[in-house]
Amino acid sequence: MKRSIAFVLPWTIDYDGGVNEVVRNLIEECRLAGDFHPVFIESHWASPRPAVEQRPGYTYIRVRLRALDNKRFKTPFAFFASLPVTLTRLASLAREHEIEVFNVHYPSFDALNWIALRKSGLFAGKVVLSFHGSDIRTAHGLAGWVRAAYRYLLRHADVIACCSKDLLGEVAALEPDIKGSVVYNGIDEGRFARGALPANLPAGLEQKELILNIGRYEFRKGHDVLLRAFARVREQRPAAHLLIVGTTGPDLEKIRASVSVSTLKEHISLLVDLPHAAIPGMLAAAQLFVLSSRWIPGKMGEGFPVAILEAAVAGKPVITTRTCGASEIIEDRVTGRLVPLEDAEALAKAICESLGDRAGTQAMAAALRQKVRTEFTWRRAYQAYASLFRA
Repeated sequence: MKRSIAFVLPWTIDYDGGVNEVVRNLIEECRLAGDFHPVFIESHWASPRPAVEQRPGYTYIRVRLRALDNKRFKTPFAFFASLPVTLTRLASLAREHEIEVFNVHYPSFDALNWIALRKSGLFAGKVVLSFHGSDIRTAHGLAGWVRAAYRYLLRHADVIACCSKDLLGEVAALEPDIKGSVVYNGIDEGRFARGALPANLPAGLEQKELILNIGRYEFRKGHDVLLRAFARVREQRPAAHLLIVGTTGPDLEKIRASVSVSTLKEHISLLVDLPHAAIPGMLAAAQLFVLSSRWIPGKMGEGFPVAILEAAVAGKPVITTRTCGASEIIEDRVTGRLVPLEDAEALAKAICESLGDRAGTQAMAAALRQKVRTEFTWRRAYQAYASLFRA
């Protein structure tokens, strides 16, 4: 049997979502590389014994992993009492599937099981923890012995992999004693375009200067800043129209209410819960892609804004705030525009300048597309992980 790499999540891989998209692409690149057999492990409470399913190109395993901070148990007693049985089962799983590395994405407290497995001597391979954003920010909010336990988890992983240098800084702020590495997320143009749906735009937008924003309707995405900026843009660009595409979030009704009472409501469209396959068409119809996200280190922000990569491969100019990871993709006035956080005036100015200088803006878009094709591919991301696995 070929040696295996196990990619681990605290939920099923079958849902849509950014972290799942990362893991699915790493599994596919692992399969294509052919150096390891990919295994996916889901932390699944209803599977006290591992449930194994063979899927095209990889093995899917569900197994119960008890978490140290499980709210069903007021103390860590249940975690430690069940640990011998859990470790025996996990060790058997590792032997049976020839697993060399457990790569845990979005690590929660059940990741301590993998650290305990290696510490016990029942597993001689590596444990790599991969952070994406809200995972480490949740950990920053922990206190007392729970915080100490999470810092122990970080210290005893073989490698901490983060999707941006900025995010690695947030991990190190919680626990400096780590071995950290940056592995950028990527994009595959073919996979992104495969199955793309045609743009189903609201009527009358074909002749507009369409400014596109993509992001869940929540505070950290900075939609309120974008709306203030757009009000200023309209003073100079009467053909401008703002299109926000996002999944349902806690701020959706608040944003809808703000738009409904605005004098610009006829020039703003909100689309909700479109399938990801609709994004290429929306980008194709837009003149600009704008990201307005906030960043408060240790509290909120992006991890690495993949939406910028999607805009890049679609050939669209990008304007973004200096949110977590953005400056690692965009060089201001070379591959796009970077503006300060929370600055609606600066955002509006960058939008107006970009709409008014089509030649210069398209040159930046072309430079960004070339950079993304070279530096931010899933193949390159997997190769970076493979180097960590072998080191």
